[in-house]
Amino acid sequence: MFAPDPQEESDELVAHIDYSDGSTQRWAPPRGSALLCEYRTYHWAAESSRLRQDAARDQWKPFAEWLARTQDHDGRQPVRIELFRGRRLTRPPGSDLPTLPWEEFVFYVHLLDGGDR
Repeated sequence: MFAPDPQEESDELVAHIDYSDGSTQRWAPPRGSALLCEYRTYHWAAESSRLRQDAARDQWKPFAEWLARTQDHDGRQPVRIELFRGRRLTRPPGSDLPTLPWEEFVFYVHLLDGGDR
């Protein structure tokens, strides 16, 4: 898609999930599928953008609780969920420079024993 003034940064929502067995998982919003690809990707892009904002602070805990419910499988119980804002500079179109790595900044920590920070 053409944009006369393209974004200089890419942003994403990421969660790190710690389980009671000591394992960890990185969660990111789903990206596309063969069925309803555009709708699903657009929905998560919009929701991720909203959730990363400080103005959505009241939604961070319910979102972390939803993640805990949906990522509880194979007998693994989530005990801690950290929500991160991911960011990286976007290279200009046609650039031969390598893609830059993501930088992640924690903005919410939810402990499943009832506490959060």
